Amino acid sequence: MLLLFRFHFLLQSPAAGSSSPRPGEMHSAAAEAPLWAQRAVDAARVHALQVKAAGAQVKAAVEQQVWQPLAGVKPGASSFTNLPAAGPLPPLEVRVCSWNLHGNQIHPSDVVSRWLAPDGVAADVLVIGVQELVDLGPRNMVMNISGDEQRQAALEARVEQALQSLPGTAAGNHEGFTKICSFGMVGLALLIYVRSCLRPYIRDLHCDRVKTGLDGIGGNKGGVVVRFVLGQVSVCFMNVHLASGQNAVAERNQHLATVLADAFQATSTKGGARPGKNGFERQSRYSAGLHHLSVILGDFNSRLDLPKDTPWPSGSQQSWLSRDQILLGQASSLRGFREGVISFPPTYKYNIGSSALNTKRCPAWCDRIVYKADYGTEVELGEYASFPDLRHTSDHHPVAARFQVFLASPSPTQRSERPAW
Repeated sequence: MLLLFRFHFLLQSPAAGSSSPRPGEMHSAAAEAPLWAQRAVDAARVHALQVKAAGAQVKAAVEQQVWQPLAGVKPGASSFTNLPAAGPLPPLEVRVCSWNLHGNQIHPSDVVSRWLAPDGVAADVLVIGVQELVDLGPRNMVMNISGDEQRQAALEARVEQALQSLPGTAAGNHEGFTKICSFGMVGLALLIYVRSCLRPYIRDLHCDRVKTGLDGIGGNKGGVVVRFVLGQVSVCFMNVHLASGQNAVAERNQHLATVLADAFQATSTKGGARPGKNGFERQSRYSAGLHHLSVILGDFNSRLDLPKDTPWPSGSQQSWLSRDQILLGQASSLRGFREGVISFPPTYKYNIGSSALNTKRCPAWCDRIVYKADYGTEVELGEYASFPDLRHTSDHHPVAARFQVFLASPSPTQRSERPAW
């Protein structure tokens, strides 16, 4: 049974009553009707969707980054089987996973399936974001602006091996998965898999990269962003790696604000042109934070707010959260986003291969997943956890969150909310 967690309000959402643009699109006088009000239009497009589902609609965004279903995995029964390729879908289970790999390939001793599907069953949508896929030295910043193909391929292989090893659905059948997106920027990589039976429901897939390192020149920091529509639900996932250092709060805020503002735009917040290239259309049609579900995952580099001469916090680990910079409200760029209650140990910094924190660095919850649901979307957070057993690869612990998403206006009694910190 899905457990509904309490969650933090990071900052209050914009005032009620303000004009609401179409989910996933910029506000304009010519904006079309909201997605959930277009059932009649969608019904008329059923035939076109069926014809184009094999490639045209998804391929229009990043043609070279769309793959066929995993080889050797037979499709099986699921709650989506035999549904028409239009109209409302049942509630979707979305799993979002994040891990800073510290420049290393995933160690053979780290069991990836425990992170991707700890209960042995994969979600309907699986989002995997990693940071520091490669070392962030000057050479990689210059040579691997689009990511490292070999490391990316190795990451995909480990993920797909884990998916193929799952015992299957409740009915005992293996479920096929389709990789709809895989791309990167220097050390950032973002992969998205969906159940193969959901492939015909996907449309309007768009990807983008936003560099924020070295004042927008370097791709060592910033974000890789993907948005698409699944059935009637528009979603956007942003994998970010923000500025490091205890005193870099303002810089982190600026980095995140830039990713949110510049993704999919033809003009940057600095006024410079962002021409479409490498499959990135950048037509200022979509806004990253305006979707039915918007999720930011990654290494936020949030630190503990401590006096300068305090090398290590006192008290229990749970009490350290009272000093977390994000929970203290120092991340104004996260206005309107929420986060589940943190009940896991700090995710940074560990001695690799050990569960012991490195005493030379102050521990922190650097690795986070935050989300925002809009336009009548109900989101239930069923899990928000770290995975300390995967300790042989990095000085960071991976984290994951599991959401159930459906279009429904919730009543006030359906939510258990914690006030802003």
